[in-house]
Amino acid sequence: MVFWGRDRTTPLSKTALLRGFKRALKRIGITEEQCKAQNLLFHSYRHGFNTMIRGRVADEQLRRVTGHKTMAMTDNYDTPGIEQLQDVLQEQERLFGLEEDSTK
Repeated sequence: MVFWGRDRTTPLSKTALLRGFKRALKRIGITEEQCKAQNLLFHSYRHGFNTMIRGRVADEQLRRVTGHKTMAMTDNYDTPGIEQLQDVLQEQERLFGLEEDSTK
């Protein structure tokens, strides 16, 4: 269980989660209109959590926490950022001549 209620054996209710999420967004200055425009949903946290934790623990453990039953779903929720793609970007630059060859 990622979020618990009164104690570690009781899950936090969906209503409490959503209320807390909206309060947190308001505290950091994100309006309801901005949420709608940027499609900011509590469910987005699941994507972020999956992405941040993936690679730090075994995928089997991650699936237990996220509730994903298949690797395909875990893959679907993985949204790599620029940090995770640096090696790909460097190789593209090398292959397509976007980077100066340091051997010249």
